[in-house]
Amino acid sequence: MLRIPSLLIGMLLAAPIVGAMAAPLAGKKSGSMRDLTLRLFTVLELLLAAALFAFVIQGQDAALTLDGICALGLRFRADGFRGLYALIAAIMWVAVCQFSKQYFASHGEHLGRYACFTLLTQCGAVGVC
Repeated sequence: MLRIPSLLIGMLLAAPIVGAMAAPLAGKKSGSMRDLTLRLFTVLELLLAAALFAFVIQGQDAALTLDGICALGLRFRADGFRGLYALIAAIMWVAVCQFSKQYFASHGEHLGRYACFTLLTQCGAVGVC
């Protein structure tokens, strides 16, 4: 049975991947929908990272193992430092997405790709923790 902190690790990894697929699709409808989707998923990641950090600073174990991937499997574990790193990374991504709107107002090409790869990079940064 998965405990809540372990489930949070899975959600931290899955949310930006789902957002990376959703943002370009939303962008086909309108630019504002793409921007809203990008911001929504970065804020969701921040909330998940804050919840995970709250669990790990209370001393609860947070670990997730995905067996059978690349023959060795993947193992994710969060403790106080790693939880703090995930929280800081999530805060940075919210700031990046906020400031990127101003930048892309004058450089507005390929924004769907930007939203997709921004969220995938966020997943990588949080996954490294």
